[in-house]
Amino acid sequence: MQIYRPIKSNRVTQGFGENKACVLLDKQGMIKYPMSLKPINSIGLCPDGYYSIYKAYGMRGHNGLDIKSYTGEPIYFSCDASVEWYAKNEIDGNGGIGVDIISKEKIDGEYLKFRFWHLQKSAVINNEKVVFGQLIGYADNTGISTASHLHWSMKQCEPNGTAKNNDNGYLGAIQFDYQDVFVLDVIPKLKLKIVANNIKWPSFSEKIEKLKDWFLSGKIRLDIELDETKYVDVPFAQYGEHIAGVDNEWYNKHISSQSTGFDIVLLLLPISQWKGGGVYGLRTDREFGIVELQIGSDENMVINYPSGKIENHFLSAAKHEICHAIYTLIEKEDKVHDYLQDGNFGECFKDFDFSNIKTKQQKSILEAIVAAYRKIINLLLK
Repeated sequence: MQIYRPIKSNRVTQGFGENKACVLLDKQGMIKYPMSLKPINSIGLCPDGYYSIYKAYGMRGHNGLDIKSYTGEPIYFSCDASVEWYAKNEIDGNGGIGVDIISKEKIDGEYLKFRFWHLQKSAVINNEKVVFGQLIGYADNTGISTASHLHWSMKQCEPNGTAKNNDNGYLGAIQFDYQDVFVLDVIPKLKLKIVANNIKWPSFSEKIEKLKDWFLSGKIRLDIELDETKYVDVPFAQYGEHIAGVDNEWYNKHISSQSTGFDIVLLLLPISQWKGGGVYGLRTDREFGIVELQIGSDENMVINYPSGKIENHFLSAAKHEICHAIYTLIEKEDKVHDYLQDGNFGECFKDFDFSNIKTKQQKSILEAIVAAYRKIINLLLK
């Protein structure tokens, strides 16, 4: 198990076991409501009339990490472990909004949950499967809090998420180590441009999110830019006896030349415009440095695998072709078709090695610039 920082901000304002937050007490020594909080003073003591809020609640100290944030800052799940996780939303009696991410299997002999608190809102629903790097919520100042920050803690728990107290003085929370690196910085990022031509699917946004989530499950981050176009007559050319795809010259002029800076570009056409026969997805390598894909599909079109598995055609074809593209980007033997029989393209993740991807991205951008200059020179010489 490896844990990373879940938000980009990296200033820890209160650590595990510390007592930096103070609450106003009444004359009977009880917490006074409405609650008034202040930080410890310059010499590390609570102001007069105030007392450590954690001790007032019978705790030894703070039971997590507080990381200063800006209001609305995105929070991502940052534990990389070979188990499945699910989400559970919570709201406490003081209006604090939180999300628990709970393991479905034991890790080192215990079920674990990570708690993210004081949120503006959650980005997950109850029992939703959560994967490494997934957006789970937005930071804020809800509940017992004096400024926007993320309260982040870890507890041992039961399978249903109920914390094990263990009588440790921290309501069951335990201290944990993490790499002080923002989680999204450790997930390989590929810039993907989807050119959707005459696509008006009500479920298109949902399909794109499902595609992102599927690649995140393989620890690959797709940054997708959507470009909606309305080309009326997309010309096709024959590439082989049984395969036809979009004409190279047209593709370079209308798609490739507009896609510098991307690792992959995908042209999506409705079946009514697809003239490639029975092959509805095609990978093509071009002079612009990017890996280019072509897919023909309709919103509710499905693919039936011999195993009996049925999947939405666009999602299946996109997984298939993007995996082809990744093999090309990492310059490794392409094994996508080894997993074609049952559409089990997730097996490809085992082959992916992104140790050289940054260099490859830089190279593709330089190649794109050189190609563009060549075209300009050729035009000037005509």
